Amino acid sequence: MNLFLTTYTPLIVSLGTLLIAVVTFAFYYMPALKKQTTLERARLFFEWNKWFDSEECANWIDKDDPNAKSLLALLIDSETDEEAREALRKVPIARKEAVLAFFEQLAIAVNTGLLKREAANYMFGYYAVMIRETKAFWSAGLENDESEWYWKVFNSFVDDMKDVQKEAQGTAFNPRSVKL
Repeated sequence: MNLFLTTYTPLIVSLGTLLIAVVTFAFYYMPALKKQTTLERARLFFEWNKWFDSEECANWIDKDDPNAKSLLALLIDSETDEEAREALRKVPIARKEAVLAFFEQLAIAVNTGLLKREAANYMFGYYAVMIRETKAFWSAGLENDESEWYWKVFNSFVDDMKDVQKEAQGTAFNPRSVKL
């Protein structure tokens, strides 16, 4: 018995220490890491939402014109209003590209797990789909050939948002299911 304790005591102590470290990590550090990750996701999400609603996101086409409509309003109105379609065609390409780049950033965030598909769809999916389907947006030198490489990330994001929307059809919407 004495030989057993002498021989295996260092191993038993090492295994006990390892077990304490694993349990401490699992019960203390993992929840803290998960909370920190969720806080970072929330921070990014709210920054994206704030930017999306800002003038920098091409929200206002002409800041000097008090009657100018936002880019998003033009998108919505362009479904039924020829004047809105014409105004949308005249939006500078750089402003449209800024909005498309925003959606590509969201796509990358979704692809890397920083943002869940459902949250991205809930806040931004409608507009991404509308942009791709609005011909007046894709004019004046800005083209979207879905087989081309250039807007592939944007098009993939829109396809993903349409899948989320299709999956949600026919089910009761639970607001608590939208999580970061």
